[in-house]
Amino acid sequence: MRAVYGAVHVSERKACIGKGEPQNTQHITEQDVHMVNTQQGYILVMCVMAMLSPMAIASEANVLAEKAKQRSSAIERQQLAQARAAFNARSEQEQKQLHAKPQEWQLEQQEKAQQHFKLQETRESRYLKEAKAAAKLIRKIPKPSTQ
Repeated sequence: MRAVYGAVHVSERKACIGKGEPQNTQHITEQDVHMVNTQQGYILVMCVMAMLSPMAIASEANVLAEKAKQRSSAIERQQLAQARAAFNARSEQEQKQLHAKPQEWQLEQQEKAQQHFKLQETRESRYLKEAKAAAKLIRKIPKPSTQ
């Protein structure tokens, strides 16, 4: 690889030094060549890093996406398990109702009807008692005498 600094090549610089010619500021030294090579290496490293950086970001994004998928699938499995449990509980309750003896249902309905009837009867009897008491009070009021 030929290192060039300005318009003068390193090999030309060495040729000038060997002939005893005065050093020109346009000519480069070995340190300059080393510095240019170092800078080129630095630029090369930076270019490689710039190319690898999006790859690293992409791989990190892929890892995050994979974790999100795993978490999403875990939540979905949990929700499905809860839904199955609720469905099973509901179906068991329905089966109990279907297999219950019809007489039990009829007895329950009769008990409810009797309780309702008793409640209605107590209301009616209370109203009737109040009406009788009010009627007695009206009869006790003396009639005005006519003269």
